[in-house]
Amino acid sequence: YSDSLEPISEESLKIPYNLHGIMHLTRENIIKNQISIPLTIVRPTLVYGENDPHHGYGPNLFYRKILLNEDIQIFGNGEERRDHIFIDDVAEIICRVILRKSIGSINAVTGKLITFLEIAEEMIANAKSNSKVIKLKRNGKMPHNGYREFKVNELRTSFPDFIPINVKEGLKKYKYWNYYYNFKNKMEVVCTTILMKRNGNALLQLRDNDPNITEPNIWTFPGGHKNKGEKIRDAALRELFEETGYKAKNNKY
Repeated sequence: YSDSLEPISEESLKIPYNLHGIMHLTRENIIKNQISIPLTIVRPTLVYGENDPHHGYGPNLFYRKILLNEDIQIFGNGEERRDHIFIDDVAEIICRVILRKSIGSINAVTGKLITFLEIAEEMIANAKSNSKVIKLKRNGKMPHNGYREFKVNELRTSFPDFIPINVKEGLKKYKYWNYYYNFKNKMEVVCTTILMKRNGNALLQLRDNDPNITEPNIWTFPGGHKNKGEKIRDAALRELFEETGYKAKNNKY
């Protein structure tokens, strides 16, 4: 969408001012021209949530900084007001679109604005972290003139019972806050062993379905935490034996 001082809707002008926006619009047009089946374009605003791989400026990057007990750097005073949507809400919108067999376009947004400074301070408070907010001198203009608000009319009309989570509540849904507390700002070493057969099959174990442990009820390789003074290889082999009763002989590290 083009920059606007008015809230943006699905019908707003689409003339991107940068390559990133041009890329998104071009991709949409290619898909529309190449696909003849019913199609809905879902346009999400800034998405946040656990396991994001991009380290994008905002909640996802701030979260990693806090886990490492590092300071959070923000541009200027962090005063840009943007709309952030939780990843689970994006997924729910897409599922609803599919189940309803919707056609057209819809913005995955919350209709609420928050500054990057507010997000950083909120996350630091949630984690009871020693991280600090460091303000960097801004080089150039603020993206979107520091303001990017969306209307939610289409979303409410299409799915009246859908209410996106407030960003401050969404920030509390990041996992590993307890992980952070328990290790008292220290990142402990975790070791694992991959036990493979000649046919390429590997041994996996199902973790306990206990909400108090990290990543409960998933299949993973045998492993665990390294004890103080223990070598990584020794720790991995010890964990393998403790969890499976198997002593690996021809191991590589």
